[in-house]
Amino acid sequence: MKHFVIGTAGHIDHGKTALITALTGQDTDRLPEEKQRGITTDLGFASFDLGDGTRAGIIDVPGHEKFIHNMTAGVAGMDLVLLVIAADEGIMPQTREHMDILKILGVKNYIIVLNKCDLADEEWLEMVEEEIRKEQQENGLGDVPVVRVSARTGQGIDELKSRIRAYAGKTEEEKPDEARKKEAPARLPADRVFTVQGFGTVVTGTMLEGQIEKGQELTVFPEGKTCRVRGIQVYGKEEDICEAGQRAALNLAGIEKEEIRRGCVLAPAGSLKTGRGINVRIKLLEQGQRIVKNQSRLHFYSGTSQMLCRVVLLDTDQLLPGEEGYACLRLDADAAFRRGDRFVLRFYSPLETIGGGIVLETDRPREKRFRRETLERLRRKETAGPKELADLLTEERGADLTDLTGLSAELGVSEETAGRIMTDLTETGAVYGLDVNGTEYFLHRKAESRIRKEVLEEIYRYLKQYPYRLGMPEAQLQSGAPGRLKKAADAYISRLVQRHILDSVDCGRIRTAETLSWKPGGRLIAPAGYEPQEDAAYRKVYTVFSKAAEKAGYHFLSLRELNSEVGEKGRADARSAGSRETEEDIMEILRLLELQGKILYLSGDFYTLPELMEQAVRKIREALDREGKITISQVCGLLDTSRKNARLILEYTDRRGITKKEKAESERVKA
Repeated sequence: MKHFVIGTAGHIDHGKTALITALTGQDTDRLPEEKQRGITTDLGFASFDLGDGTRAGIIDVPGHEKFIHNMTAGVAGMDLVLLVIAADEGIMPQTREHMDILKILGVKNYIIVLNKCDLADEEWLEMVEEEIRKEQQENGLGDVPVVRVSARTGQGIDELKSRIRAYAGKTEEEKPDEARKKEAPARLPADRVFTVQGFGTVVTGTMLEGQIEKGQELTVFPEGKTCRVRGIQVYGKEEDICEAGQRAALNLAGIEKEEIRRGCVLAPAGSLKTGRGINVRIKLLEQGQRIVKNQSRLHFYSGTSQMLCRVVLLDTDQLLPGEEGYACLRLDADAAFRRGDRFVLRFYSPLETIGGGIVLETDRPREKRFRRETLERLRRKETAGPKELADLLTEERGADLTDLTGLSAELGVSEETAGRIMTDLTETGAVYGLDVNGTEYFLHRKAESRIRKEVLEEIYRYLKQYPYRLGMPEAQLQSGAPGRLKKAADAYISRLVQRHILDSVDCGRIRTAETLSWKPGGRLIAPAGYEPQEDAAYRKVYTVFSKAAEKAGYHFLSLRELNSEVGEKGRADARSAGSRETEEDIMEILRLLELQGKILYLSGDFYTLPELMEQAVRKIREALDREGKITISQVCGLLDTSRKNARLILEYTDRRGITKKEKAESERVKA
């Protein structure tokens, strides 16, 4: 069954409630005060079938000037408005104000219902219709149908239903907003909150977007409370799902009546931003009499929210009637809105409607006035389609990564649609995708270019400080990543490696069959094609070490002996060359030589030359081939060394997979 929402508007006592009763057979006046006074003071609700598989929900909106806030609450989510004008009175002040509000809130589809036609003759009716047409032209309302009815006698009710049915029967192509609303993240502004004995807290409202399922967890914005949907009623009938365009009552678990109020919004966690600053475009009514100056205090109405606000004009010092401009509204309380939401502004005192506008950005910090970049950003956001807006939002966040959940909320589309948009932007190179443990994040190309430059500069600074290293430790590079990029730093660095902007070196895999004298801390990262420095100091240290190691043979040098030998001779050579290498420099060079395979670490603090060890390996293999096993004592005699050094050699051949222990600790056989 299809659903859509009809609202009423019009001056007090022009018969809106009676008209709804004639259409639905239901009385929407529910409060004792309404029954006693014969006027509607709060929103009333009813529904009826159009006979073509469509269920229409209808909202009875108060007409009295004091209840304008309820009128703006009722308009939220309406697909069609019935503007009711009494034939015996014609257009009245609240009629005009309601027409202004409909225009401000962007309502495009409505029918003018000329009610109480049984109280006027044909000549009078023609005159009233002429007045209505003139008013329509002056307000730019276009060619809106006028239907003559009498709610009391039933005259014209069938024709009105036919008009409503014709609108409801329009295809989705004729109502493009309908499809968008259905796929957007769910949102239901609360217009009534009460308790039902035996059930608990109940909230009613019009589903603006998306759908809510029974059992679903929701967040109450802006309070931040969470609750669970225990039950759903749509037009008084139990349902498992309610969706955009429906009037719904939600029975909530986990929250008390006092923790939720009119103006709160029920939506999935993370799908809305809350705050007191919203950037907007304001337009004042042409027929208004008020001037809005910077820092003016005004009444703000949007959906079911109403509060005071202060207007910070961003591109002018004041707005005259009929003028428009960009502004930051500083609200008196936290609120939750989305881009594209409409609002009404009323003068502080006397209380009268002066204009309204559209929300462009939510949860914004204070903006500097007359700032060119701010105004350009707002202009782009005002006209941007979903794809351009996604590009803008991603660009704004810089290193603060964009995820699909937050993006879909700001775009007002499903995560699936947001994903398709980001795929398109990724394919064109506008954004870069980064997968972090199955969650995809996005980085704008402008931010990526800036971050890439910063990453390279950071690596070069590190390599200037440590010129004998193969690269910068990845963990150290990640720790300096800006903002939310920290969580995706590994994925981002890997992307740079894949694009051959950076090179990655895994020290633990350089010499997998042997041992390093230091424990590698993950990957080393360097600019693509980078080679560590092999200067005069590097060559001298290597020469001194090689000579000392050759002289020592299989009586391996300890680290202390190497430091002494290399340090003394290396520094002597350095002084003759006019430079002084520190002990730290010498150790850095030794570590580089080790990684390059030019020196070999055995165990503990003992080193040697790889070629010496290869000679030992060859002799041990020959002995194994002859005798089938070899002992530490045999190695001592074979290589003219001590038992301690022989044990180091056999531990090395064990690691290489040449020998293995068998029976006695001192014996080895072929592996």
